[in-house]
Amino acid sequence: MKTCVLIVDDDERYVELLEFNLVEQGYRVITTTRPAEAVEIASREHPQVAILDVMMPEMDGFTLARALLRLPEIGKMPIIFLTAKGQGGDRLEGFEAGAVDYLTKPFLPTDLIARIEKVLRVYRRSEVSSE
Repeated sequence: MKTCVLIVDDDERYVELLEFNLVEQGYRVITTTRPAEAVEIASREHPQVAILDVMMPEMDGFTLARALLRLPEIGKMPIIFLTAKGQGGDRLEGFEAGAVDYLTKPFLPTDLIARIEKVLRVYRRSEVSSE
């Protein structure tokens, strides 16, 4: 079964770029440009990792991350922020919201893919050791 990645970014160009690169690497990708819709999608699709922007009009990514991590169906899904907000305080807020990684735009798709794979390895290892 393919690993499912949820992408939430209000910029269609980033959504398309991310989706293309992740599908090329064999991931199943679910996207939305609307953060409020992401909660519904996640509860239905149970993604294994989420890539979130921070600055979005309906709801910021920090608030969205907290909402996703409260879903009982999701549990401790790894969240990676991918955003233009790269100041130290922004990063800290991202990690406090539950992120396991934080990348700033512009970025190399290969860097994001490497980080997703690393996060999933660590996450899967921790699931096995807790059983």
